[in-house]
Amino acid sequence: MKIKITKKYITELTYKVIGCAIEVHKQLGPGLLKSVYEKYFIRELALNGLKYNQQLWVPLEYKGLELDTELRLDVLVSNCINNLYY
Repeated sequence: MKIKITKKYITELTYKVIGCAIEVHKQLGPGLLKSVYEKYFIRELALNGLKYNQQLWVPLEYKGLELDTELRLDVLVSNCINNLYY
């Protein structure tokens, strides 16, 4: 089943993703490594039934030249919302 991506869908998905991040921070508190928060954020996404992919490398092209970069998505939620890290 393909989901139609509308402004309403993105808004609702964003609300859920932010809620997951807030829950993780409430449970763990401040001061931990990013990798720790990411692990538990992924767990929270799964508990909320959200689909995700982790650590996806992003190819970049500029005027026909593929750039050798280290750009990656930490987390891509429902193929719509991502957290970039570079």
